Amino acid sequence: GAGNKGKKVAKTLLSKGIPFNWICDNPKKIGKDIYGIILQPFSFLESIKSSKSIITVANKTAQTEIKNYMGNLQLKPIEDYVFFC
Repeated sequence: GAGNKGKKVAKTLLSKGIPFNWICDNPKKIGKDIYGIILQPFSFLESIKSSKSIITVANKTAQTEIKNYMGNLQLKPIEDYVFFC
């Protein structure tokens, strides 16, 4: 996500020198540069092998959609992704 919580996580990762891909579902933000990172669409996740995701989306409907999407990619909660919201 690219809201306040997503930006906080991004700043923390950047401050610690931890590389990451920033993925969001907001069409207005996809392709934008925030803190030197280009925001990618959800489909970008499919190209990452052994991904670990921190999801910062608080909207319950969106969370359900994300869980379904992750399940379709055979990704498991806690093991492959966590919600931080």
